[in-house]
Formats: sequence, C-alpha cells, structure tokens
Amino acid sequence: MESKNKKILLTISILIFVFLSYYLFVYYPLADGFHFWHTSALLKAQNAGYLNPSGENSQYYILSIALSGVSNLSLEHLTMLPIMAIPFILFFVIFFKNIFSSRKKEDLYLPILILGLLYVTKFGDKGIFELGTHGVGFVLFLMVLTVLFIRHRTNKNLKEISIIIILTVFALNTISYKMELFLISFLVALQIIEVLQKKIDFSFITKYNYTTLIIIGLVYVLSFNEFFYKTAIPRVRFARDYFGGTGLDKTLSTYHVTSSDPLYKYIYTQPHAISYGNLIWAFIMIFSLFIFLMKVLMKFIKKETLLFHEKILLAMFVASLFILIIYTYMGNFEINYIVFTGFITLILFFNDELRHHKKTFYIIVIALLTINAGQNFVGNTSGYYDGFRDNNNFEYINTPSSWYVEHIANRTTSFTVSDTFTVGAVSLNNYEKGLKATNINNFQKSDLNLILNGELGEVRQGSGFFPVYIINYKIPRIQSRGWSSTRSFDLYRENINENMLLNSIYSSGDINIFSINK
Repeated sequence: MESKNKKILLTISILIFVFLSYYLFVYYPLADGFHFWHTSALLKAQNAGYLNPSGENSQYYILSIALSGVSNLSLEHLTMLPIMAIPFILFFVIFFKNIFSSRKKEDLYLPILILGLLYVTKFGDKGIFELGTHGVGFVLFLMVLTVLFIRHRTNKNLKEISIIIILTVFALNTISYKMELFLISFLVALQIIEVLQKKIDFSFITKYNYTTLIIIGLVYVLSFNEFFYKTAIPRVRFARDYFGGTGLDKTLSTYHVTSSDPLYKYIYTQPHAISYGNLIWAFIMIFSLFIFLMKVLMKFIKKETLLFHEKILLAMFVASLFILIIYTYMGNFEINYIVFTGFITLILFFNDELRHHKKTFYIIVIALLTINAGQNFVGNTSGYYDGFRDNNNFEYINTPSSWYVEHIANRTTSFTVSDTFTVGAVSLNNYEKGLKATNINNFQKSDLNLILNGELGEVRQGSGFFPVYIINYKIPRIQSRGWSSTRSFDLYRENINENMLLNSIYSSGDINIFSINK
C-alpha cells in the first residue's frame, strides 16, 4: 500500500511539475477573450465588498477573490495563471486509481503518467487549466466523479456524498453554465443506464437512484439561473441571428471548405499542420471510443452487468454528445469533452490489453507526442495559440481607452462596438477611472461586413444612432459574438482606412476609433 501511494504521489508530482514548467515556458502570459471583462467584474466586487450571490459567475468571483487574498497575487495576474492544472491533475490521477483499485496491474502508473503528460501538453493552452469559469467547473465535475467512486466502493448510499453532489450543482449554477448542463446531463444518463441494466430491486433503488439529485438540480437551475432565461434560451431560439452558422460550418472552414458567406475569406483558421494534426488526434480518440462503445453494446446484448467505471464513461459520452449537439447548433463545435472521454477509454484499453499490445501503445504515444511537438512549434512560430498575449501587459490599450473614456464614453448620441477582448479592456479602464460607459457591444456579422467589405447593410443602431467602432490592430484574431473569430484587422488595415463608410476620429497606431459616415 505504501509503495502504491508513493507511486501515486510521484505520478502527480511529475505531471504538475512538467505541465507548469511547460505552460510557463511556452504560453505564459496568455489571456483568454474574457480576461479583462472578468477582471473588471472581480475588481468591482472586491472593492464594493458585496456581490449578488445569485448573479452570473458570482461563486467564481468569490473563489477568485479569496485565492487572490490568500496568495497575495493581483486578480489581473491570477486569472492568467494555470491554477486549475493542480486540482485537475490531482483528480485525473485519483480517477484512474479508483478505476483500477481492484486490479493488479504492474504497468498501471506508467501509461497514466505518459498519457497524462500527453494530454496536458496537448491542451496546455486551453482555458480548462486557467482560473476561468469553465476550468473551475470542470474540476468540480471531476470531484463529483471521485465521490461517486467513493459511494460505489463503500457500497452505501452515503448522505454526505449526495449532499456534496447537490452543493456542487448549486455552485455550478453561478460558476459555469456549461458544466452545470454537463453534470445534470451526466446524472440523467447515468440513471438511465442503471435502469437499462435491469437490476431494479430495493437495494438498487437505495444505492444507485440519482433521480432526487437530478430533480433538485433541475429545480434549482430553472428557479435561480438568470443566464438560462436571459441568455441561453434567446441564443438557442435565435441561433442563426446570433451566430450566423453552426459550429460544424466554422470547423469545416478550418479545412478550407468553401462557403457563400461574404465573411468566409476573413475567418481565422489554424495553420495546416495544426488542423491536420488535430484530425489525427480526433481519429485516435474516436476510434478508442468506438471500441469502448462496441464493448458496452456487446455486454447489453449478452445481458451482462456493466462495471461501474463503464457506466461512468458511457454517461460521460452521452453528456459530451449532448453538449456537442447543443453548442454546435449555437455556433461552437464543442468536442473537448468527447476527446477527454475518448482519452480515458484509450488509457483503459491499453491497460486491459497492455501486455499484448505494448508496441502499439508506444507507437501511438510516440506519434501523438511528435504531433504535439510539431503543432507547438508551428503554433509558436506562426503566432497561433488559443488566447491573447502581450509581454507589456497590454499597456498599448491604456491610452486609446483613456481617450475613449474622456471623449466618447458618456455621449448619449452613440454606442460603442468592438471585439470581445478589447471591450473587456475598455470596461476595465473605465472602471479604474471611475467612469461607467454604457452600450459597449461585441461585433456582429453586420458590423464586420461593414468594416471589412464596406457594405452598410442592416447595421444595428442604438436609440437611432450608428455605432462607434474600436478597432484593435494588434491582437492576432477578432473574437465576436457566437464563438466567431476573424483574422487580425492588421491584415486589412489599408482597406479599412480606405473604407468610405468609416471616419477615423482617433488613432494610436495599434488602435483606431471610427465613426460611421452617414
């Protein structure tokens, strides 16, 4: 037992050390599109000493402020650090320890270590490792998986564990709407799987009935989740108006599938090496999932009882598929959770068959590590990465933002539109100067069509007035509404300056502010 515990601690320590070193060397400082937006909200809550406990992301703000106080790190820098990598790796290893707790596999920790390193280096630039809303939510989901294994291993329906799951659902309500949807979908799928196993007797109902947890979660969400009514429902109802295309459309554009969309030629795409490397990754994960699902299907046909971890993984797959369908319809091809589930099934497959397929295992690992290295090299040399980076802490935004605050922000005859990242930076600057700018919006398709193609079209108006555009030439891509990204405005600077519909009212070189010529 002591030897196993030492191996677990060693595995966790190596994964954390390698990942943090890798992240700090390759990616830091890296901010996501909502970095300044969240920082502004955090500073407001911290200085006010109060926030609405039922408001969107309120529990995330409380956690961030508490961590800032304990660590003595500023909120602006704390949210750019890979804080969630530590609990993620911890629960990642514990999860597999629970799966293999009843098995005697000499090679258990080596494949977990190797594949763990593979995963964190592949997705090192993703938000799941930063102190972001969905990153915190994903770690809470992994915690729920851990307590479910404890519930199964103790062979009891522990009230304490049910309370932990209920509290997690409550917390996710104001941390991550995506992960709350994922967790409730997971619990629903897990309950259905238990029923389909045809083991319904009194002991089954006592031990594995998740219905109460599901009902409590749904009632709480439908009663208190403001995001569900104010944002989620309108986005689903008017998905095309919000996003202009499905997530699959946008993903296919990465592989140069033609489109009649006038903005198609401006879409921000990955370098070819990264795109086709991701295809290989997806193929391996999906193939691993296919083998797992065929194994589960055969057990259902033969009326064999699924192992508990097989039920967990099947429920994760169903929840991942549900998230993929919903988000694809709204404009984002959200495949990360399916890839994560496939990654787990890959480890399971090679742990079960490792003695017979050692060469295949190491060939796949070497191939994926080579792909990772190649993608990282191409990404860093081409400037492609999943975030925004500036070694001077984005100071170039301060002067234009100050000008905007002094000359535009409080006008009643205009409203402002920009990309997601710059909107957050301007909002933060406004707050730091004690001013509040209203009507700061994200780009929509009509705005981009006017700026890039010079077509007025149906540009929205605020109270009868045309918008003022803040154009940031320095960021590598333009994030707009609905997970849409276009190439940097810097590539089209000359065309924008010659656009007869735009009138430049301020320029710092890196940022221009335009009004519309009526």
